[in-house]
Amino acid sequence: SDWNECVKKIGNQSGKKGRELFMPLRVAITGQTKGPELDKVIELIGPERILKRIKEASELWRSLILYQVKKKFLNL
Repeated sequence: SDWNECVKKIGNQSGKKGRELFMPLRVAITGQTKGPELDKVIELIGPERILKRIKEASELWRSLILYQVKKKFLNL
């Protein structure tokens, strides 16, 4: 499926697999650490909402990292 191909590409690019790959995706997509298999969830949510949720999670994560770096090195 498209989902499996996408996950495979993400795994190859990130070097992550198993739980280290799927847990961040699950949290980004569903906001939860447990639930049904992601391939079933994405069918219900749809690709547009999946991409939006992953993008939002990525932006949030990037902001949190930037904040921590600034806090540590600039004493903010």
